[in-house]
Amino acid sequence: MKPALKFEPVFAVEAEEEGVVLINVFRVAPEKQDELVRLLDALTDEVTRSMPGFVSSTVYKSLDRKSVVNHARWRDAESWRAMVHDPRVRAWMDPILRIATFEPRLYEAASNHKA
Repeated sequence: MKPALKFEPVFAVEAEEEGVVLINVFRVAPEKQDELVRLLDALTDEVTRSMPGFVSSTVYKSLDRKSVVNHARWRDAESWRAMVHDPRVRAWMDPILRIATFEPRLYEAASNHKA
């Protein structure tokens, strides 16, 4: 039995002038980390990159190899919601869910600090 896809943000996003940020933490077996990164990169290159409202995406892999984080910027929460309901994205999620679990959250900037 496949786990249900849960894509709803934990809290409402208000500051849409500057966009929203998806921080999606994937848990993965260490030996599957590189495969997960390849799948996420392919999903972004083949589908997500061309979707309305997509701004950018960065994939990080943990040094202990047990997690991968996708940090993606979207123009607004509605663009992100449209992406997660797109059938092409859902098809890409099948192989991802075979090797990882994930916990997506949408965020808005609260503060910014620079050197």
